[in-house]
Amino acid sequence: MSPASSSSRAIRVLFVDVSSKRGGAEASLDELLAALAARGAFSLALATARGEITPDCPVFPIPSVRLHRPSRLFAFLRSVAALIRARRALAHVIRDFRPDIVHANGLAAVFALPRTRARILWHVRDWPRPPYAALAARRCETVVAISHPVEEALRRVLPVSLHSRISLVENGIDFGNGERGTGNGKRGTGNGEWGTGCQTDHANGVSVGMIAHLVPWKRHDLFVEAAILLRDFRDAENRPITWVIAGSDLFGEHADYVAALRKRIAAAGLAERFVWLEGRNAAEILSDLDLLVHPTDQEPFGRVICEAMAAGVPVVACDAAGPGSILEDGQTGFLFPRQVESRKSKVKGQRMKVEVAALAECIRFALTHPNERTAVAKAAQAVVRDRYTIGRVADGIAPLYTVTTNE
Repeated sequence: MSPASSSSRAIRVLFVDVSSKRGGAEASLDELLAALAARGAFSLALATARGEITPDCPVFPIPSVRLHRPSRLFAFLRSVAALIRARRALAHVIRDFRPDIVHANGLAAVFALPRTRARILWHVRDWPRPPYAALAARRCETVVAISHPVEEALRRVLPVSLHSRISLVENGIDFGNGERGTGNGKRGTGNGEWGTGCQTDHANGVSVGMIAHLVPWKRHDLFVEAAILLRDFRDAENRPITWVIAGSDLFGEHADYVAALRKRIAAAGLAERFVWLEGRNAAEILSDLDLLVHPTDQEPFGRVICEAMAAGVPVVACDAAGPGSILEDGQTGFLFPRQVESRKSKVKGQRMKVEVAALAECIRFALTHPNERTAVAKAAQAVVRDRYTIGRVADGIAPLYTVTTNE
């Protein structure tokens, strides 16, 4: 029986997305919306602050919202004003569309919602923080975690009385109609030319890259320091390394962070070994990478890791949070340990040295063991195609709409 067949009309679902930029959470929402629309079981609509999106359903433009902590007073006041504007706009949208379910993509979307008789599903795509998580969860009939670590975090920060509202639906990606990669641990369809003035012979070298927004918690600093530590390293085929940083400062809030990274690279004399890329999609970049590095220990899921797995690009990541739940060390990826004890140390420099050494050794191992790298890439591609598809996400979400409307 289809989800809509139990009633005289299709369940009406309004997706709400208040971000003005397309990041991983928005890409995942777009793919989920398309997957559900293709099934034809629900009447869908999207209220969004992004103007470039053109889904196969009605679209209602709304103001964007960025949440800031009260400690940043002026930014916080801007958040409050944005929430008021978005709430007014959404009141009109809900009145016109008359949804049974409101699918809120993230915490800000929940806070932007006006009072409504529709049931609310909160798709938790970031770490839940007290007291905001409990305030949001109390408004929602269903709280969806995108990974096991996020589910565990929700159970830690929410009152026990709200735990029954939590459901786990692991995130996934859309593979499209074609193959994303060959699964051989080697470069895909790229042309071996970055076109950015890098002096390293990329066509005959090995490319190690990081694809992430330029924000401090992604830990580009670890990536840079590992590159410095491996400055004289060559892989099993005696190839030099080209280091790739792909991403952007999405909201223009971290110019100092980016400047510090560039300054450190220049001071180490490695400016000509680094490639900076912006405005290219992950699939295009991955086609020219031999190894993806994702060093953060604060990733809720790790969408780019799944994209690399699908493309047949082996991954080096921290054994923590989302990446630690996706990858198995030596089987589907190369994991370096999270330095929990060193984080408690007052000596920040010592902590950094331990983390950098662990990451550099993991990169070194991956690049000096080509057979293991190939095997890991093939195994990872099989896992991502079985476990992390957008179809499986839609399979997990669709029944929640029916359950929520029947409660």
